[in-house]
Amino acid sequence: MSERRHEIAVMRALGAERQTVMTVILCESMILSVGGGMIGWVLGHALNSALSPLVEARTGVSIGFFDFAPGVDVSWIWGATGGNGLEVSTELLLIPGLLLLAVLVGIFPALTAYRADVAASLGQ
Repeated sequence: MSERRHEIAVMRALGAERQTVMTVILCESMILSVGGGMIGWVLGHALNSALSPLVEARTGVSIGFFDFAPGVDVSWIWGATGGNGLEVSTELLLIPGLLLLAVLVGIFPALTAYRADVAASLGQ
């Protein structure tokens, strides 16, 4: 954040509200997290696909690039009971997890930018 103090101060001096600066920083955090998660997902599946012949030779289990992890019943979210609920792959549950983590990680820099003094930051 210290490298971006001047950039944030310029945004504020040009009329950006504190809330706008905070929103920009949180959005950047979410974009970076989701982008990194997607790259990791693709590379992980590519590695699975590359090692599939070795795994199949040793265990008899075939793993393809588009094979997802087993599903988890998420019907409890809507209050449904019983065994015939909605099953979602654990890999797809990573998306809301990544977004939540991005907000948690980005909130401190966003609050720091929110509280920053424009005049002091421009003078540095």
